[in-house]
Amino acid sequence: KMYKINFVFKYNIQFINVDEFNNHGEEMNSSNSFYNLAEAEYCIGLYMYMCLIGYDSNKISILTTYNGQKELIKEIFAKKCGWNKLFSNIGKISTVDKYQGQQNDFIILSLVRSKKIGYLRDIRRFIVSLSRARQGLYIFGKWELFYNCLELNKTMSIFKDKYNCKNRKLVLCLEGNENKVVEVGDFMHMYRLVQELLKIAMNNCENDKNTEDINNK
Repeated sequence: KMYKINFVFKYNIQFINVDEFNNHGEEMNSSNSFYNLAEAEYCIGLYMYMCLIGYDSNKISILTTYNGQKELIKEIFAKKCGWNKLFSNIGKISTVDKYQGQQNDFIILSLVRSKKIGYLRDIRRFIVSLSRARQGLYIFGKWELFYNCLELNKTMSIFKDKYNCKNRKLVLCLEGNENKVVEVGDFMHMYRLVQELLKIAMNNCENDKNTEDINNK
């Protein structure tokens, strides 16, 4: 169980750079809405990790800036999380616009765009997308694209100056120990960490079942 708020992260707020995966960054679906597979997978991987480490799934929401990405995240969620009640009670998967006026303790945010910023160039809409979290905000996006945008530079500088980390990688504190950190390389690395925790969880369940069987004999 979680013994202090946000114990697994080095930072309460982080902008995590997501590079193209197999030369794919932002893409457009049949409804002419943008999506980004690497960011979608990373969001779900982080959500699963948080649940496995002891966070309340209902206290986590995944937000994104495009309907195409929201639908992709929901599709991955159904495939990778729907089978396990530990993951199934997510706070919400939503676009930022539909989440107006709402908050949650932990927000995982996908900015999607990797070539052009599009409407997020509007600083007011960008700031709204960053103001939904109470305890922890984890933003997945193309760092260079957003940092080099003139309209967003002042806001993005906060992430550079105050919440800096090597190579813009997500920094996790293993076992809640601030001196035992790991920098997550990409979403595949994130899923490997998830698999390690799943193995531990399944072994614990099997041991509990064996103990219960022995006690019932």
